[in-house]
Amino acid sequence: MSTKNTPPARPDPVLAEHAAAIRKLGRQTVENVVEIGRLLTECKRICGHGKWLPWLEREFGWEETTAQRFMRVHELALSKSGNLPDLPVSAIYLLAAPSTPKEARDEIIERAQAGEKVKVAKAKRVIKRHKSQSSKRKQRQRHPASIRIPGSAEVARHEKLGRRTVSQLRHTSLRSAAEMDALIELNSGAPDGELAPVVEQLITKARRGQQVSAIELVNSAPLPPASTAGQTEISVIERQAAHVRDLEAEIQKLQDENYQLKSQISELESELKDSKAEVAQLRAELYGKVGARP
Repeated sequence: MSTKNTPPARPDPVLAEHAAAIRKLGRQTVENVVEIGRLLTECKRICGHGKWLPWLEREFGWEETTAQRFMRVHELALSKSGNLPDLPVSAIYLLAAPSTPKEARDEIIERAQAGEKVKVAKAKRVIKRHKSQSSKRKQRQRHPASIRIPGSAEVARHEKLGRRTVSQLRHTSLRSAAEMDALIELNSGAPDGELAPVVEQLITKARRGQQVSAIELVNSAPLPPASTAGQTEISVIERQAAHVRDLEAEIQKLQDENYQLKSQISELESELKDSKAEVAQLRAELYGKVGARP
């Protein structure tokens, strides 16, 4: 069916009224910004899915990030029962930004309500300080995904050599995983919890600072009897499989850390975009005032 003669959909009168009110308000005061955010929140609800962004572009030539700044200020005002402090509009935008820590937001509001003149530069310093403190706390606490969990091969070394022995080898020539695996191979046949004489000798020399190698000793030893050759091959396979599992765990940890970094970059990019839009608006307002002078 042809739609050439179908009249265009009539604009929503409430949306048109809100758009006119937003233009009239401008953004000179915090109260105006809060009211613009309230109207935009209502307009987004009226527009519905798929029509919000085209409406913003058509009415104001805005991207969604610009509208979101107003709407976040409105949400901040609601969270404070409408009692926002007397701050520059740019500082209010900073407080409402999602990347601003709650502790920084609370400190700035408390200082402003106590009568202190908090300018934009001071607000930025407070936010930067709290972000730095938050970052340090996270590094100390460490994200659960980045906590180092010993792999199965490492657990096996502790079981077969003993935790005390592994700890003693930490700063010696036998500290590597390969050297410890060679020690385990040399210790095969010894009773559980005990060390073979050759292993004890190597450990004693290593602790005294001598450069010894269990790997070299294993490689120089004669080939095992045919009856134990199969067991040796199985041991090698087990070590390789454990090494693969360790590598997989390390990859997962790096992927989790990469995801966290991407999230932080996304927040910073959003904040940068908001700042650029604010600068552009301030310039437009400044040029308008200069042009209006007689």
